[in-house]
Amino acid sequence: MSLSEDRRFGRVPSAIPADVLRSILIGQRSMLGSAPWVHCGYEPLPSIDALRTPVLDISAPVDNVFRLSPTLGFETSPTIVTTGLRSSRFAAILFWEVLHALAVDGVWMDIDEAALCTHPRYGFDDYPRREYFRDCLTLTSVDEREGVLIQTFRKTRETLLAPAIDDCGWTFGILTAGASPQAATMAAAILDLNLPNVEIIFCGPRPTGVPNDPRVRAIDLEEPEPRGWITRKKNLIAKRARYDNLCLLHDRYVITPDWSDALDAYGQCYSFLTFPQVYYAGIDKQFPQRYPDYQVLNQDRGIHGALATGVYDADRVFHPDYDDFSETAFCCGGIYLARRSLWNLVRQNEALFHCEWEDISFGLECQRRGLPHRVNPFVVAQSTTPHPLLLTRMHTIRASHAERGRWHVSAEQEAAARTGSATFKPIITRTREQYYESIRQRFNAIEGLEPHERLPPDFATSCNGLADMWAAMERHVGSLRLTTRDEIAKIAYFLSDTVYKWPAPQVLSMIKRHEESLRQSSALRRFTTIVGWGTGSAFQANHRLIGRDLAFVIDSEPAKWGDVIDGVTIRPFSALTALEGARTAVVVFSCFYDEIAATIRAERPDIAVVPYGTVVASRRFQPLVELVAYYTEVERYYPRLFGAARMERAA
Repeated sequence: MSLSEDRRFGRVPSAIPADVLRSILIGQRSMLGSAPWVHCGYEPLPSIDALRTPVLDISAPVDNVFRLSPTLGFETSPTIVTTGLRSSRFAAILFWEVLHALAVDGVWMDIDEAALCTHPRYGFDDYPRREYFRDCLTLTSVDEREGVLIQTFRKTRETLLAPAIDDCGWTFGILTAGASPQAATMAAAILDLNLPNVEIIFCGPRPTGVPNDPRVRAIDLEEPEPRGWITRKKNLIAKRARYDNLCLLHDRYVITPDWSDALDAYGQCYSFLTFPQVYYAGIDKQFPQRYPDYQVLNQDRGIHGALATGVYDADRVFHPDYDDFSETAFCCGGIYLARRSLWNLVRQNEALFHCEWEDISFGLECQRRGLPHRVNPFVVAQSTTPHPLLLTRMHTIRASHAERGRWHVSAEQEAAARTGSATFKPIITRTREQYYESIRQRFNAIEGLEPHERLPPDFATSCNGLADMWAAMERHVGSLRLTTRDEIAKIAYFLSDTVYKWPAPQVLSMIKRHEESLRQSSALRRFTTIVGWGTGSAFQANHRLIGRDLAFVIDSEPAKWGDVIDGVTIRPFSALTALEGARTAVVVFSCFYDEIAATIRAERPDIAVVPYGTVVASRRFQPLVELVAYYTEVERYYPRLFGAARMERAA
């Protein structure tokens, strides 16, 4: 009897020899015979004469939702033995669960490979030595035998979670920044949930239409903060909350009665959770798409440096499976389920504002202290708005591999998009005219523009969608001939204000990339043969701008071979065989440049490979170019782009 995991998680069995484990347990015969004990581990226990068998040998599959409290209760077990827990990617969860099953004054004997205990991943402390554990555990003995470390701890006090473990009330904190009619709807639904005690705290303006109920109150920042000070708002709610169970929400969710069932099903022993989240592209819950809910920073090294600076690489942030876990996983800020006592122990960094990776920093800080971020899978929360940049693709990671830009438009949505827009929601709630005018006004507000550099009222007269409007914007920006860092920065922040609030490090990378492109001469000048790779939207938007004709373009789909796209023949990878390497360059029209370049270089290391962004003939601002390519793709699968104008009611 022992713990187990799905094979896809790739756990490598721990190297604890059976005879060493037997010897250790025999040596602890007096301790294990003095009180009922529980075994929780991956190592099968040997049969030993005159040794009391455990009252319970935990045999269960381990994943993100693994919990011991339904089996062992909360802080009730006098003695627990754990074996080989560090061999699992879920070790942080297992240690958390064991700690809260162990009774006060109880004994915990942990047996594991010495190397895993002394060299934990990510630069964090070993699990029992993390801050949350140190507050209530005392190390009483350490021994090592043949590479196996035996550590014995005594629980000297209850955990910080314990004083409020029986608090079944819930404080729902909703962040608002304007009229927010959805927040009023959310409040009414929360008050109807089947929970013993509920309160609602709005942080921001109290929405019109909120029920007049003593369980509802509103607080706000001391003064307005246009950058979106959501870290401060969440901390304020946690500080003012009446109950220890917190649900912190942005004002874009549909609250349903099964939320109360999900909260009850998970139980009271947790640190930080979120729900799986979905956005429906169609009406009547058609065409579901995952909304950013639970993510992971996919890197092993440099965690402390990233945490200290708040600078993270967006290409390392992925969406894992909900049953998976990493110690660099974090709950996205749309929905937090948290214990007030633990939130106030860590608190979000108030030096960070909306979309400044505040949730990554918070997640890493929690995990570093021994407070895992996990998923409550018992309900799927619906977002009323889509993520503006994840309408077709998102970075995902499975237990075995990561995939950047994974396509997540369903076949059903693709088919429906070909038939018309009747079943689709608009991806932008404003009318086309309102949206275009908001873009024009924000651009013209850029300081230092000359009159002829401003957008005229009719700049988008010939446009109907998003791709053509942003293409017109890209052409206009190209005519400005940006040269100074200040000029480039103003365009970058214009995009950040109108499309998506990119974190500051990403905005700075936009600026740096354009500065570097201005310094580069043509990368294709010395080559006689130019080949393209990729026939998607990036190819269609850019291949005429590289300043050279393409001999052909490569695509991995056999069905396309021999076809002609924009006057260029599509061929397989093998078509490179006949070309002279020293005089040939391949221009990659894809966001998966690294993977494609590695494939080419493995077969033809003599052929130069360059990303399309570095060879475009004009001084184009690449974030705008990429935005046009993105919206070109979006429009194929979202036929309804804008909201409809409201009809004036007749007098």
